[in-house]
Amino acid sequence: PRQVHASGTNATWSPDGSKLLFQACRGGSCDWWMSSADGSNPVLAAATKPAPPELWLASGEVLYTDKNKLWTVALSDGQPRR
Repeated sequence: PRQVHASGTNATWSPDGSKLLFQACRGGSCDWWMSSADGSNPVLAAATKPAPPELWLASGEVLYTDKNKLWTVALSDGQPRR
């Protein structure tokens, strides 16, 4: 194994394997970040997501659970949907 990010947890791969989505707490908030598969070029993907990403779907949405409910977030707009 090799370390891809110095900080971040709960990573999930994009459906094509080219990107990583992970949760990181930086500057007082926990957000979802996206990077290249090798960990380079991290960018903010969705701000202030209290729950970690679980599964990245081919549609571009990410599944996660929060308070025993299943949610999706489209990475294009960061808005949760139930």
